[in-house]
Amino acid sequence: MDESVIYCRFITGKICAREVKINYQANVTKCPIVADKRKIEFQALPETEFGEVVLSLTNQGQKEQMFEIVPPNPRVSGIIVNPLVKSLKSG
Repeated sequence: MDESVIYCRFITGKICAREVKINYQANVTKCPIVADKRKIEFQALPETEFGEVVLSLTNQGQKEQMFEIVPPNPRVSGIIVNPLVKSLKSG
């Protein structure tokens, strides 16, 4: 946990200002889920054909992670993702 301070200046009148100290804490963690591809390119195919893209995800964290994929509307995009919700064991 990192504790820091922000200094803000408020205008309190036409020629007056007041400086206020605001303490805050930030807990930043790295996402433990890693993909084998940084970019996915989809082919443009005719309506009757389909292509498949396989993406491998790994969990490098110490605890099991649950993730959900929210693809665009398949009627518009033609993209179908299976499964949408998946849990990944640690390691």
